Amino acid sequence: MVQLMRYVMTVRNNFIHCDYTAEADIFALLENGSFDLECDREKFCVNAGEGAYFEKGKHYFRNVNSQLKLHLFRFKSEEKSFFDGKVTFINKERIFSDIDVLNKLSGDIYSDNFEYKAHIFSDIVNLYKFENTNLSGEKIIKDKLIADALKTLNEDFFRNQPLNILAENGNISYVQFLRRFKAQTGMTPFEYTARLKMKRAEELLINTNLAIKDISGVCGFENEYYFSNFFKKRKGVSPSKFRADTAVM
Repeated sequence: MVQLMRYVMTVRNNFIHCDYTAEADIFALLENGSFDLECDREKFCVNAGEGAYFEKGKHYFRNVNSQLKLHLFRFKSEEKSFFDGKVTFINKERIFSDIDVLNKLSGDIYSDNFEYKAHIFSDIVNLYKFENTNLSGEKIIKDKLIADALKTLNEDFFRNQPLNILAENGNISYVQFLRRFKAQTGMTPFEYTARLKMKRAEELLINTNLAIKDISGVCGFENEYYFSNFFKKRKGVSPSKFRADTAVM
C-alpha cells in the first residue's frame, strides 16, 4: 500500500542543491521543462510527462536544462521497487490528465483536497505498475543486461554460476549490477536464485520419487544436509516432511 504524506507543486529555474541526498522517498512528476539526473554513475534526462524517484538516503546530482514545473509527492510504502530512477509512461495522455486535475486542485483554495491528491498519486502508481507488468503479474524487465542475466539464471541456476560473471558480461561493477538487478526484480540475485531452487525442489518432491539426495544435486546443492537446512529455513518443514504432507493432500 502506498501512502501519500505530502504534495507540493513548484516552479524552478534551478535546484538550490544540485548535489542532493534524499531525506524521504519522493516521486517528482515533471509537467514542463527538463533536467538531468545522475545516480550511481547512471545518467538520465527527465522530460515533461516523465518522473524521477528519489529514494531515501540515496545521493543524486541534478541539473536544470529548462524551467521546471514539478509535482512532488513524498510517500511511504513497503513496496518501493515499482519505481526505477527515471520513471516513464506509455499512456502520456493519462499522465497529463492527472496533472491537469492536480493543477485544478492546487488552485482551489477553499477546500481541503489532500484526499483527492492522494487518489491521483495512487492512479499514477497503478498506471506505472500496469504498464510495467505482464498478464501474469510479473514485472517486465526493461534493462537488457538484467533480462539476459535472468535468462541465464533461469536456465542454469543449478550450476551456481558466480554472479560477478553476470556483471562482467555487461562491463559494469558488481555493485552496479546488484543495484540494477534489485531495481528491476525487487530482490537480489541470491534471493532470486533461491526462489528458483525452492520452486524446482518443490516440483520434484511432489511429482517424482527421486531420493532427497538426488533432488539436492539436481537443484545445485553440495549435499543433502545443506539442501535440507536451506529448504526447512524457507518452508518451515524438512523436504521429507513436505513430501509426506503433500502426498496426503
